[in-house]
Formats: sequence, C-alpha cells, structure tokens
Amino acid sequence: MTHDEAVATFCAVFKASGLDDAVDAVACTPALVASDTCFTTIVDVVCASYGIAQDQLFSKSRVHADARHVVMWLVGETKVSLPKNGKVLRGMHHTSCLHGIRRVQKTEHLLARAGQLLATCKRALGNRVEENRA
Repeated sequence: MTHDEAVATFCAVFKASGLDDAVDAVACTPALVASDTCFTTIVDVVCASYGIAQDQLFSKSRVHADARHVVMWLVGETKVSLPKNGKVLRGMHHTSCLHGIRRVQKTEHLLARAGQLLATCKRALGNRVEENRA
C-alpha cells in the first residue's frame, strides 16, 4: 500500500466518522517517510487528532509532549524495537521512547486517547498494527 493509498483509506474512515477537518489536515500533511506507510499513517492520525503539524510534533517543545508520547506508544504497538522507534522519531534516544510509552500506560486520559487512535490506525492500515502491550 502506498502512502497515498493509506491516506485515502484514512480519509475515508474519518469522513465516515464525520471528521472532515481531520481529513483536510491529513491531506495537506507531507509524508515524513514515504516508504514507511505504517509510521506515516500513525503520525498523520495523531497530528490530525491533536490539530498540530508534523514539525510541531517533532519539535523540542514540551507543549506537544502528550502527542509525541502517543506516537511513541502507537509505534511501539507495531512491535518495532525501542532503538528503531527512537530512530523513526527523528533520532530520539530509546530511553526517551520508553519514558513516553510508560507515561501513556500510566496516564488514564492518554491511554484512552491512544486506544482510540490505535483503532483508527488499524482501520486505516488494514489491521497491520498489533496490540502487544499488557
């Protein structure tokens, strides 16, 4: 599945949910890693949900830490190793990813939102994101 196909699938899911603003945000977002559809889709879903751009998501600002941690948790659900998780998140150290994943798991509202976004990502990717966390 190409990035454009993944975005089209994602847009169809959100349009069915009545979230046209999120669809417009994703359609205008350039692909970070065109060859990695799963990661790109996760980033697009989180950015649309939080109403932020990719450059804001990957900035050093603490303002968007929750969104960044949710991305870390979702990428972790793809069974990617922590070092690779950090690498795809623009060179973050794997311990930063571990902290973000643990923070999502310990924070009820973040875990609830991450669960909703996981379901969205699964639909957009044809269930290629697998749950592996207890």
